[in-house]
Amino acid sequence: MGITNDQVIEKAKRYAAFAFVRKGQQAKAKMNRAELEAMFRKGNAVEDDRGNVDLLAVYNIHKSVPPNTLLPIGAVVAIKEPLYEEISEGKYQIRVDHPSDLVLLSGVEEYVPVPFRSATTERSAVDLNANGNAASAKHDLRAAVKLYSEAIHVCPDQDKSLRAKLRCNRSNTNSLLGRFEAALSDAEAAINDCRLLASDPMATPAMTPSNDTTSKIDSTSYFRGACAAYGLRDFAYAKSLLQEAQRCRPGNKIVKRELERTEQRIQEEQTGDYDFDAMSNATSLECSRLDFADFRRLCEVRGAGTHGRGLFAITKLGVGSLVLCEKAFAAAFASEEGEETTVVYDLKPGKAIAVGKDVSIVKVLMEKLSHNPRQAGCFQDLHDAGYEPKLPPSSIDGNTVIDAFRTAAIATTNRFGLPSVRSSEKYECPSKHGVNHQHNEDSTLSSAAVWIVASHINHACDGNVIRAFMGDMIIFRATREIQAGEEILTQYCGHQIDSVATQAFTKKTWGFECDCAICQADSETSQAMRTKREALVAQAKALLEEFDAAQEPISISPFVVKAEKLREQLQATYPAEAFTNRPRPALSILGNWLCQVYVRCREWKKAVESGKLVLRDLGYVVKVVTTGVDVEYANCSLEIMAVDAAVGASKGFFALGNAKHGQWFEDFARRMWMTEYGEMRGYAQRYGN
Repeated sequence: MGITNDQVIEKAKRYAAFAFVRKGQQAKAKMNRAELEAMFRKGNAVEDDRGNVDLLAVYNIHKSVPPNTLLPIGAVVAIKEPLYEEISEGKYQIRVDHPSDLVLLSGVEEYVPVPFRSATTERSAVDLNANGNAASAKHDLRAAVKLYSEAIHVCPDQDKSLRAKLRCNRSNTNSLLGRFEAALSDAEAAINDCRLLASDPMATPAMTPSNDTTSKIDSTSYFRGACAAYGLRDFAYAKSLLQEAQRCRPGNKIVKRELERTEQRIQEEQTGDYDFDAMSNATSLECSRLDFADFRRLCEVRGAGTHGRGLFAITKLGVGSLVLCEKAFAAAFASEEGEETTVVYDLKPGKAIAVGKDVSIVKVLMEKLSHNPRQAGCFQDLHDAGYEPKLPPSSIDGNTVIDAFRTAAIATTNRFGLPSVRSSEKYECPSKHGVNHQHNEDSTLSSAAVWIVASHINHACDGNVIRAFMGDMIIFRATREIQAGEEILTQYCGHQIDSVATQAFTKKTWGFECDCAICQADSETSQAMRTKREALVAQAKALLEEFDAAQEPISISPFVVKAEKLREQLQATYPAEAFTNRPRPALSILGNWLCQVYVRCREWKKAVESGKLVLRDLGYVVKVVTTGVDVEYANCSLEIMAVDAAVGASKGFFALGNAKHGQWFEDFARRMWMTEYGEMRGYAQRYGN
């Protein structure tokens, strides 16, 4: 799409092409009518100042941006560094991967080619403000921002009252769009306008509103700033602005309510004192974005040797204590996608097809980073898997330029999969035949999100914290005692059949080989023994699938005999010396199934012993003596199977008349459930009252 006017090219140095959006309209082009009509039906057709027509494809646009807002028919757009890509043999289209490369112009700019120039019409700031209010009332927020911006541009410098009002309106609209940095900048400018107005001895009566009106504008300016600061999670600053708003308008109920809410956030971030039941109850498919502060005072990011950076405990943390609670920087929930599924093919060697949440999270990030450049810095400080070049966010022609490909690389490396509602609901329903043993966590992780602090936590198969989700909040609790200065570690994935499989998986997915204690211990296992273990695990999986598929009435005894034999054979594949008190992951699923079956069949002694064995296989050292029960957590790996096993042992002890030990194991199970999920929701559904 060439530009013939040398002067236009010189004035528009960064713009490589101008285009007139022609979708649905006839345009001059070197193609027959059928081809032209097909082009209009398939996508966005654009025309340059010579009359040449091409398709335009724009990627990484958030779904909240209406197509008719991004590319309205008849609009003039500038495309920076246009890329032509072949879409079929001999057919090409212009591709835009970075949203900041597409600039919607008003048509009055001097560098716009003459055929695309628009006639200029003067509109007053008051009229533009009214139009902006009308657009906002129709929820066309982007149009409202544009109109308020035009109003501010034409507003007389001396009319500071009107200018402050316009800035407040644009601040509010930008906050609604999640553009909190721009919203705060406008609010602070409005506050400054009000101060200048109050101190201006040259202000005329027409430009100086009544005291009541001035107080209202002042209060609104502070309130808009507080809303923006709240959105940026600067609750201390939001509180100070709300106090100023309250000073201007004493007794305002809205300001009072927001001040109380802000003080609650400050309390949460300082103490970690959350109402987790309220947090869970506030979460639903319709409401996954929650209003809580981050608690991160007990940990800090610092160098972790060969692991790059990591998160470390500042103080000693006990078993079950809250380590970190953080709201997602950006989240893409499956419940918000509807029936739409986005697919991206990455044709680079070794890359795969990205589907659904893995694509949506990039779009969400691009929308946020493009309008909050200061926040973009903390995101781009995350690990990017060696992506080059590492260019910081920059502003060109008033637009924030964000590298979409680097954003995708950071998102791929740092995102967490999460359920659309909460973690605890995935285990609320028992499996078939009254036996709880299915633990397919991946099937529930239908959404994706990025957390800035949590992204610094490194992986270990036997990590010392476990994560839970409530909406877009991620919650980490200690699964064992953590010393001050100790690195905080979590499972990115469960340990595979052996260390070789685990390290291959972590290498392929995140670019590192796990060197945790379990993987190091398993490195002492011979290849022949690992091969045998793999075959036995396959047999165990087939046995449990056969059990699930069996029709009632079912004869359990043959399954139990086979399972007991397989468990013995699997145990022999772990070298006793290397795995002393270490988790033996391949044993726990089969062992837990046996424990649940023994409970169902009322074989109480076997239920007790099997429950203790499962806990042992998960790294817990449980010592039951006449006087009580003692447990060591030093090498434990908390999973739902640990809770299952403790409940099974508890039921066995109660049935055998040992209420003391039965109560200990029940309390132990409840503590582990609370540690894993941050709430007791789902416990009664799974285990009964």
